[in-house]
Amino acid sequence: METIENRKILSKLGDDAAVLKISDEMVLVQTIDAFTPLHDDPVIQGKLSACNSLNDLYAMGVHDVISVLVIMAFPEDMPKTIAKQMLRGFVDFCNAEGAPVIGGHTIKNPWPIIGGACTGVSHPSRVIYSHGARPGDVLVLTKPLGIQSCMAAYRALKEEESIQEMVFEVLPRKEAIRAVDLAVQILLTSNKKVAIALENLNVSAATDVTGFGIRGHALNIAKMSQVDIKISELPVIKGALELSELFVHGLNEGNASETAGGMLLSIPEEQLGALEQEFSRIGIPFWKIGSVVKGTGKVHLKKDLMFIEIDKYP
Repeated sequence: METIENRKILSKLGDDAAVLKISDEMVLVQTIDAFTPLHDDPVIQGKLSACNSLNDLYAMGVHDVISVLVIMAFPEDMPKTIAKQMLRGFVDFCNAEGAPVIGGHTIKNPWPIIGGACTGVSHPSRVIYSHGARPGDVLVLTKPLGIQSCMAAYRALKEEESIQEMVFEVLPRKEAIRAVDLAVQILLTSNKKVAIALENLNVSAATDVTGFGIRGHALNIAKMSQVDIKISELPVIKGALELSELFVHGLNEGNASETAGGMLLSIPEEQLGALEQEFSRIGIPFWKIGSVVKGTGKVHLKKDLMFIEIDKYP
C-alpha cells in the first residue's frame, strides 16, 4: 500500500480541480465552489449551485463523483424553510447526477451562500488539464454565452417599472423573458455527458467557462499551454448582446462572466469529425469558435467577430 509520502499532486494552479495521484491506476480529483443566489426560487438556486460545483470535475474529464459536501450559509432572519429548499434543490440535482451528498457545513452569514466540495476518481490517463493545447488545434464550446446579462435582466424585471422599462428599451418584453428562461435552462444543464464523451476522444486541453468569461478562460489555457488562441465566432443567447450593452458586461469582447457555462475544448483538427459524431449521438450541441497557433500565451478576438444567436438549447 502506498503511503502519503508517495502520493503526488498532478494538477497545476489554474486547473479546474486538484488532482492527487493515489496509485498508478487511480487519481483523486477535488474541487470546491460556492456563491450567492442568482435566482429567487430556492430550489432552482440549489440546483444551479450543484451544477456549477460539479462542472469543475467534469471540466477535467472526471465523471465518477464519489462524494459531495454541501457548503451553506444564511442570515439569521431568513426563514429556515428557504434554506431547506435550497438544500433540497442541491441534493436533488446531485442525486440525479449520481453524486452522493454525504455531509457538509452550515453557518450564519449576512447573505445566503450555497455550494459544494466535490470529489471524484479517475484513471490518471483520463484526466484532462487546462494545459496541453497545441498549435493546429481547434477550439470548441458546448454552451452559448450570455448568462450574466440575462440574469441581470431577470433581476431588473423584478424591480420597479422604470427599471423594467430600461430592459424593454433594448429588448421587447417577450424576447427578454425568453432570454432569461433560456439562461436558466442552460444554468441547470450538466456537463456530465460531455465529460463521458471525452473518454472516446483525443482532447488536448479543457476547461469550463465561468466567472472569467470566455476570454479569461481561453487566456488561462493559452498561458498554461504557452500558445496563442484566436477566437473568430461565439454562440450567444439571443438578446444577450443587447442586454450586455445595457448592463456594460462586455459580452461582445468576451469579458462577461458565466455560471455553469459550457466546456471549452482544445482538440486536434483531425479529431473534429469524431467529436461531431460522438456529440451528435448523445445530443450535445457545440460550436467551433477558434483555433490555437504558436505564441506566448495570448488571446486574440477577430476584429469582425461573428456572433451566433441561439434561441433554443440543446
